[in-house]
Amino acid sequence: MKKVTVWITVVSLFCMFTFVACDKSADDNAQPLGSRGLVGTLIGSGQIGTKGTGPTAGQTLRQQVYMDSVHLVVLMQQLTPDQIIKVQANGQPMGIIYVYGDLHQPSTFLPVTPGFVGPDENPYWQVMQITFNPGIEPRQFTYATQVEDAVLAGDITLTPTGDVYWYEVIAKY
Repeated sequence: MKKVTVWITVVSLFCMFTFVACDKSADDNAQPLGSRGLVGTLIGSGQIGTKGTGPTAGQTLRQQVYMDSVHLVVLMQQLTPDQIIKVQANGQPMGIIYVYGDLHQPSTFLPVTPGFVGPDENPYWQVMQITFNPGIEPRQFTYATQVEDAVLAGDITLTPTGDVYWYEVIAKY
């Protein structure tokens, strides 16, 4: 019994450190917040975000975001179309993340999200693409309300991409 307990502890610690100690070259000032052990284990086993139909579905990426002006680092994994259907069928609410470009490509500006939906953390984001209208100088938003105000002012256009990401906050600046 002791061998099983020790093995489970070692595997759990490995999963936790794998996700917290990813390449930190761009995140040297980030402070780790820990890991959801079960979720980290599921990602490692391929049970969440398994290979999808698109070139990025199922891939995990490390992304800096603004969540109500708080600068965070998150792990994100794009859901496959089948996974999106299951999440929607289960009635799980989804938040929104506003992006300036393809999340898998470098960008001048960081994505922004309004934060958590409801009393518990919501692990899914629907992606909305920000496009600055002609004559408007692109700028960084840090609050979702700034994005909404820019839409009302005619500065930007928002386009749903159809992409949904699972995310986990792993560090805070």
